[in-house]
Amino acid sequence: MYTLPSALAEFAKAGLHDPQLVRLDLETKISLYLKTIFFTLRQEEKYAGLIYLAREQIRLNEQTLIFVSTKHHVEFLSTLFREEGIEPSICYGDMDQDARKIHVANFKARRTTFLIVTDIAARGIDIPLLDNVVNWDFPPKPKFFVHRVGRVARAGRTGTTYSFVTSEDMPYLLDLHLFLSKPIRPAPSEEEVLQDREGTSSKIDQALARGEAIYGWFPQTVLDLVSDRVREIINESVELVSL
Repeated sequence: MYTLPSALAEFAKAGLHDPQLVRLDLETKISLYLKTIFFTLRQEEKYAGLIYLAREQIRLNEQTLIFVSTKHHVEFLSTLFREEGIEPSICYGDMDQDARKIHVANFKARRTTFLIVTDIAARGIDIPLLDNVVNWDFPPKPKFFVHRVGRVARAGRTGTTYSFVTSEDMPYLLDLHLFLSKPIRPAPSEEEVLQDREGTSSKIDQALARGEAIYGWFPQTVLDLVSDRVREIINESVELVSL
């Protein structure tokens, strides 16, 4: 038994006559130890969302794979990270082979803790002790999601996947929800968190432990502040402006 958040339920019914929900069989099982979190935000907020996630949510010693859709986004986010004092590794399809090996080796050796990749470039890369996967660009097909997040929470280890969802991604999130048949719990509102931070945090942890996915958002006031910082970085960086 599973439920659809109201935003997904409305999308599923919109414009359909006698809609039917069909669940496909999974090619690959997602680990029971994987914590699944979705963040809704605007396209222009994704840069700030990632910086906030890297700074405030992901622990310093955790290994994190970040999926983006194009080489351009790999290079842009890599430069943005460096401007923020974070040195990432990168990997994309037509990257020089020697450079690719060096970047992946640095990540595997834990000299870097973030690896920014495209789907094609990630094929064949095996990171046995990966802690997190971030879907900065939401995958257009459920099986892509499964292939990405199947890299974490292996061999009895726990892991977390964070996915950014814009309004344009909502159809893909609906497809994924139907594909996985995984319960989704809306996150507490900012008001609820302010009233009882410890209690709401405990409820989220309990939901994740039960295998439920969390569907929520970043604190808007914090996201606005980080967005201002990102705009300053972009405007002041010759390299970012050129990208």
